[in-house]
Order: sequence, then structure tokens, then C-alpha cells
Amino acid sequence: MGGTSGKGIAGQEEFGMRPRGFSTPLGKTFHLLISYSPFPFEQGWNRSNQYPEDCAMRNVIYVVPAPGENSLRFVRALRGLDSVRMLGIVNRRPGGIDPATAANYDHIVQVDDCMNVDQVTDVVRGFEKLYGKTHRITSALEQIQPQVAEVRARTGVEGMQPDAVARFTDKSVMKSALEKAGLPCARHTAARSPAEANAFVKKIGLPVVMKPPVGAGCRDTYLVANDDELADTLRETQPSADRPLQIEEFISGQENSFETITVNGKVHLKSVTRYYPGPLDAVRNPWIQYTIVFPKEVDEPGNRDILEVGTQAVEKLGMGSGYTHMEWFKTADGRTVISEVAARPPGVHIVPMMNYAYEQDFYRIWARAVVDDAFDGPFERKWACGVAFLRGIGSGWVSHLDGVDQISEAIGDLIVEARLPQPGVPKNSGYEGEGHIILRARDTDTIERALKFLIKTVKVYYRD
Repeated sequence: MGGTSGKGIAGQEEFGMRPRGFSTPLGKTFHLLISYSPFPFEQGWNRSNQYPEDCAMRNVIYVVPAPGENSLRFVRALRGLDSVRMLGIVNRRPGGIDPATAANYDHIVQVDDCMNVDQVTDVVRGFEKLYGKTHRITSALEQIQPQVAEVRARTGVEGMQPDAVARFTDKSVMKSALEKAGLPCARHTAARSPAEANAFVKKIGLPVVMKPPVGAGCRDTYLVANDDELADTLRETQPSADRPLQIEEFISGQENSFETITVNGKVHLKSVTRYYPGPLDAVRNPWIQYTIVFPKEVDEPGNRDILEVGTQAVEKLGMGSGYTHMEWFKTADGRTVISEVAARPPGVHIVPMMNYAYEQDFYRIWARAVVDDAFDGPFERKWACGVAFLRGIGSGWVSHLDGVDQISEAIGDLIVEARLPQPGVPKNSGYEGEGHIILRARDTDTIERALKFLIKTVKVYYRD
């Protein structure tokens, strides 16, 4: 997979980079997995007896159905704080808990369904019988935020309560709160019948966006551009009082994100990224290699409105402590329009790009906010970054890649993280594709040009 030395390919000089071999820079990662030898205990794993009896530990519970690598980064950050006993609740899996996963916890318990509030509450109360009062219950997963908030309310644990969480997870409640605060967002309704949906569409006109009121990303999101698509979507979704359908005015413009680190409702750090193209376009066009630009300059002229409006939105919606992730549009006529806001860390590798850009550990920064109600900044944004998600035209399983040697030779010095699509892997239905590459440079322009070169050069091929 390595690049060649000597002569570069056409375009190498444009980036002003010295060729080097292509490799995943494991030495530059920010998180170390510390290995332990846990042993079975009841439904899970328990090694809490390693702490001295007189040690005042803070019991922190992380809830996630399936703890993958991304979730474990947040778990490790929580466990790395002073005096934290790391407790976990996960879904039951055939064969039990993987020892490598269990090694990140002091005690981890399996349940049939992490989305079941009664089951999670029972485990929390069981933990409290063993270890005493719970300090925090948290998760980085958006879909489970309402359940985690309800468990907090039942057990008297500090943190965002159900009414506050609903303003971030229920899009209708969120948009109504933004409107009430006088903040710019798309016209919307929660249709509880096909008749309500048709009436709203008739009022504002097509195109519109339709999606579930609660959910993350663009999956199950429809861009409805004509009457036939409207009829088909309503037949498929069948909106009702039990399953309302969120309908929003379609906003055309450059789609971006706005992230914050917030402590007790006060915004301490603001960050902006740009999507190329928007996530909905990437979903509708499964051949597009989606990219995100993480500019070095946060306060550039085009961002000034969102820095003010976005901060107001986070505070008005009632954020507590942790990350927020907002998607927003800059329209052709210069307006800033909020799409939606989530009270959780951003996905699509934005957190790793923050690590690379600031040369800080933003998993730990999140953990400090959630557990300690603390922020150790301000931090200097030293670099621009960008990520490209690798995928191609077709279906089936990954066959091979072209262009890796070319990007190694031309822009190898920019690559700080890479996970290439592996032969035999099935095509991913999401816009994240089968792999990604993260770039870093001292200026945003270099990142933008390098990303264009990368997605033009790297090709993913599939076989049936």
C-alpha cells in the first residue's frame, strides 16, 4: 500500500508536499487502551475490588446497546478521570461480553434492551446497592438520550432531565422552542395523519423534507419534490397520532455544522465545519464520496451569525454539560437557518478532527464537562482538517481500490488517519462508506484542494 519515492505524480507540486510512504499514523492517536484482566461477576464483569476501601469513588454509568470502538473512546475518557468507578450497561449478546470490551469498565452488566427504561433503572439501583450513590448516567448515542434522561429522573441522578432532553431529541418540540425564542429555523409541523401532512404541504409548497420526529442522521429522511413523491412517502410512513411525521420546509444552501462544549448551560467552546455535499444529498447519491472541511478559522465572516445564533439556541434549549452538535444552512442570500440541534457529541469523525486541529483530547474534554462540570480551555485551533469517506458506484462487496499510491505520493504528508476499505467488506448503506481518510494542514485552502484531489483519485470497486 505504500507510496513510491522519487518522482511524484502530476498535481503533487500543487500541494507543496514532500512525498512519503502512506501509513496509518498510530503513533499520533490520542487514546491508549489500558489492558486489564477482568473476571465474571453475575451478569457481567466486575473488578471494582481493585480500589482501596477508603477511596471515595464517583460512580459513572455509561449506557450503550452495542459498545463499538467509538463508544469505547468515550468510556475510556470517563474512566481516565480522577476517582471514577466506570460502570456499564449494554445489550445482551450471544457468547457474553467480549473481554476486550469489558476491560474498559470496572463493572459491566448486560440487559435484554438498553432502550427499556425499567431494565436500565433496575441495574442502576443494583449498582447503587453495591457501590453507593450514582454520580452521573450518560451516553454519546442520540437515540438513547430520552431513556437515559428518564432513568436519571427515576433515580434522582444529576444531569439533563426528560423535558430538557426532549427539546434536543424531538424535532417538533425543538423547532417550536427555537421559534418561540425568535431564532431562525425552517417552517415545520408534526403531522398526525395524511390529511394534516397534505394540508401543511399545500400551505408552504414543495419541496419539503419528511422524517421521524426522533432520530439521528439522514436515515429515514425523505426529500419530497412533487405530488407523486408526496403520495408515495405518505403511503410508506403512514403518519398517525402514535407515529407523527415531521415535515419541514426545504432549505437550499451550504450545509454546515456547529459544535459546542457547554458546562451548566454556558458555552465555552465553539467550532464550525462545512459539509460537501450536504448529508441528505450524500444519502440520495450513494456514489458520492462525502467530505467534511474543518476550517482553521472559526470566526471567518460567513460564520459570525451562527456563532451568535447557535450559542443562543444551545442556551435557550436548555443544554446542561457536554457536547452539542447543530446542523445549519447558509442560504444563497446570506441567511443563517438552523436545521436541528443534538445534545451529544458529533459523529462523522468530527471529534477526531477536533483532536488533530487543537492538539487536545476532546474525548477527555467532553468527559470533564459531563462528570466534573469543568472546562480546561481555552484551546488554540492550530490546524485545518478534513475527512473524506470512501465509497464507489455499484453494490455487493469491496473488490479493490485504485489511486492509493497516487495520494500517498501527492498528499501523504497531510494524512494523519486512514482506514481504507478492505476487500470482502459489504457496501455500507450509509454515506460514511467503507473507509475514511483524515487530512491536516496549516491552512484551510490546502485541505479543500487536497480533499478534491483525494476523492477524484481514489476509486472503490465492488463485486457481486
